[in-house]
Amino acid sequence: MAEQDTNGTGGFKDRLLGKAKQVVGGALGDRDLALEGELQEEKVDAAKTAAVLENEAEQREEAARIAAAKQENELERQRLETEVTAAEREERLERERAAAEQRVESEFAAKEAEAEREAKARLAAAEAAERSAHRAHGEAVVDIARTERAADQAEATADVLDAAADRP
Repeated sequence: MAEQDTNGTGGFKDRLLGKAKQVVGGALGDRDLALEGELQEEKVDAAKTAAVLENEAEQREEAARIAAAKQENELERQRLETEVTAAEREERLERERAAAEQRVESEFAAKEAEAEREAKARLAAAEAAERSAHRAHGEAVVDIARTERAADQAEATADVLDAAADRP
């Protein structure tokens, strides 16, 4: 039997040779030759079918590789999307943290300024009260001195009147 080439001219030649063997075997009454021709044709058909099936298998394999690559690409896209989402979430959280920190610092500065104003107001009030107390003390000292002078004068007058009354 001859070598078969199902894709080129060998397959055609083998099929033609198989037909020829069938015809010659039938004409000569050589059943073995006719059977060999049939088998040769079947072999060409089987090789052709095998080539078609192999081609289909290769196509399915390529389709499976493409599907796997698509799946891998989709997973990579999802992973990258997750990374981007996570990065965006981290950036948002960092912005929110910075804003909260800024608010706390602003509130602290405002409270600190208010406390300083209140302390200054209390100090000013205390200083004013102290000045008022010094004035009141000074006025009281002056009043006491006047009162003591008046008392001394009244006592001197009383002594004079007592001395005048004691004279007969």
